[in-house]
Amino acid sequence: MSEDAEQVEDQSPSQADNIDSEARHGVVQKAIKTLSQRQQEVLELVFGHDLTLREAAKVLELSEGSVRQHYERAKANLRKMKVIDETR
Repeated sequence: MSEDAEQVEDQSPSQADNIDSEARHGVVQKAIKTLSQRQQEVLELVFGHDLTLREAAKVLELSEGSVRQHYERAKANLRKMKVIDETR
């Protein structure tokens, strides 16, 4: 095996890493479903569609402050459920 092939092989995630990632994703999705509808919408726009809070506010026809409040409450709720760490 060439040195380049070994480097590519070393960098690829293991099957166990993929399973862990998929399991974590499932846990996060389940936790998000427990949030209020508005909090879910904000997270979907910010993380799923890569919008800023300002852009999400325009889409939802809400003030930026209201969207920021839903965003922060959603993160706090996910932290309480131990789904995201304290640094996010």
